[in-house]
Amino acid sequence: RFGNYGTLKMVSAGSHSWSNGARSVSSFGSADDFNGFDIYGVACTPTALHKSCSIGLSHGDSHRSYTDIDFAVLFSGFQYYVYEQGTQAWRSYHAFSPNTDVFEIRVNSVGKVEYARNRVVFYTSSRTPTYPLLVDTSFRTHGAKLQDIYWLHRNEQHKVVWSQISQAMDTPTTEDGSWGVLARRDSGHDWVHGARSVRTFG
Repeated sequence: RFGNYGTLKMVSAGSHSWSNGARSVSSFGSADDFNGFDIYGVACTPTALHKSCSIGLSHGDSHRSYTDIDFAVLFSGFQYYVYEQGTQAWRSYHAFSPNTDVFEIRVNSVGKVEYARNRVVFYTSSRTPTYPLLVDTSFRTHGAKLQDIYWLHRNEQHKVVWSQISQAMDTPTTEDGSWGVLARRDSGHDWVHGARSVRTFG
């Protein structure tokens, strides 16, 4: 991640089947040391109601359907669901907020996969994950879109991620084991440069 986010969108208006998507190049984790890896999950923001798509963590990627994802959040209608290997494990009974809610699928400190909405866990899986895990997706509806997709990184917890960075600012940096850094690179003395955080709270 390091300040950059991913976006996936289904642009074809073809068949409404779960036959489109993508998977991450990288994977993470080990059953022997699930706390020893910097990456521990994935986060994303869905952009619209009534657009069906899913994202989650999986040991493999044998086909494009959501049924192939080991631990998935599935968005359909105005609700969101948990599907694990094609079986519904949990469902919401209220709408999510598109372009606002941040969903996380992550491995917790005891090796269980948990699902969170805006940092609040709403379901913890009883299944044991098989490592390594990659990010897998499946899209059904034309226009379905997931934005701000990024790895959850232990060394970036609690760090501020920046946007709207003005031209006199150095590219913000984060280093393992340290906080983020912002610096102005020009020699001016006016109050017209800076950046703002991606996230808000409260």
